[in-house]
Amino acid sequence: MMVQLLGLGDAALDAAIAGFLLKSPQPSSTEVSDFLKVVPAGDQRTAAAQELIAKGVPAQTVSMALQWLATTDQWKWSTVKGIAAVAGSAAAAFHGYRRNQSIGWALVWALFGGVFPIFTNVVALAQGFGKRKAA
Repeated sequence: MMVQLLGLGDAALDAAIAGFLLKSPQPSSTEVSDFLKVVPAGDQRTAAAQELIAKGVPAQTVSMALQWLATTDQWKWSTVKGIAAVAGSAAAAFHGYRRNQSIGWALVWALFGGVFPIFTNVVALAQGFGKRKAA
């Protein structure tokens, strides 16, 4: 569970930065990134980054940490969506082929499974996942 430092005032932010720099006088971008994770995104994170630079942390190190945080936040959500689409498509294609014994139906189910992975596979489960269609 990630703890965030919510509503830090200037004094609290300065104290947190001082403690961080005391623990790690020449921090790497990974250490700066780990520190900035607990600061709420937006103005407060920008202020913390500027304060780190003012206290002697190289601007490139802080910049790399901020870029990493922005990339990982975006990457996590897009990765989840991508994995759901691929898994949903594969499961739906399997169901479509097994149910109808047709590659055409497998492709149709795969398309819908990739676009609507949860809904399509709930329907497949309701139909009896992979069971033949009753004639």
